[in-house]
Amino acid sequence: MLATGQPLRLGIKASDAPTWLKVDADLAGTSGADGIHSVLLVPLWARGKLLGLAQFCRRRTTDPFDDDDLLLAQEISSRAAVNIDNAHRYTHERATALTLQRSLLPQHAPGEPAVETASRYLPSGSRAGVGGDWYDVIPLSGARVALVVGDVVGRGLQASATMGRLRTVRTSADID
Repeated sequence: MLATGQPLRLGIKASDAPTWLKVDADLAGTSGADGIHSVLLVPLWARGKLLGLAQFCRRRTTDPFDDDDLLLAQEISSRAAVNIDNAHRYTHERATALTLQRSLLPQHAPGEPAVETASRYLPSGSRAGVGGDWYDVIPLSGARVALVVGDVVGRGLQASATMGRLRTVRTSADID
């Protein structure tokens, strides 16, 4: 089934139920696979990738799954697969943006005789995601220090990359 990527419709006799179906029935709190008589196995395809498999079981009605049921199961599985893939992509992009943002922030404040600094950065805990907030402590000549704080409008990888470009203010400050 997974090798071909095609959906599969099975009629099952209680005595011939496969082990995986018995285990699934036990986990679902049913009385074993003896009530399940029809199964649909539908691949979860998204953007040309096989993500997994959806399993639909019928046990209360006497009718086995038919072509209409298969079409509905394929539609449900198709939508679910796209949403699963979107969630995976969002999670990956957010982790990448967080890593980029943290790598661009100063690891520790420089020791300066003119000022004592301490910092702590906590990214947004909201559902909006990772933004482009940044800060820097830049030592200047003549016992001076520049404290710079900025916020890039937007969220995600783009905002973090823009934050990196804006932090080039340090270069300007280094040449005084």
